[in-house]
Amino acid sequence: MCVIELGSKRFEVSGTSWMDHEFFNHQLEPEQTGWDWLSLHFDDHSDVCSFRIRRKDGSIDPYSSGTYVDAEGKDDTLRSII
Repeated sequence: MCVIELGSKRFEVSGTSWMDHEFFNHQLEPEQTGWDWLSLHFDDHSDVCSFRIRRKDGSIDPYSSGTYVDAEGKDDTLRSII
């Protein structure tokens, strides 16, 4: 069991996880410095995957995005998740 805190809310979660690593960033534009991503797979067979591209000035690149896929496979783009 693990607790995730988002603002003033706390969520108890459990499940299987793995560690991933950003091995290279040579395909990024000169003003981009790296990327972060998150993928969640829920018991109801829905998924959320999001990524953000970090810029040298500390901002988040506008190409950052996310996707929600429901249990039936319908997907929605999540632009405000980052």
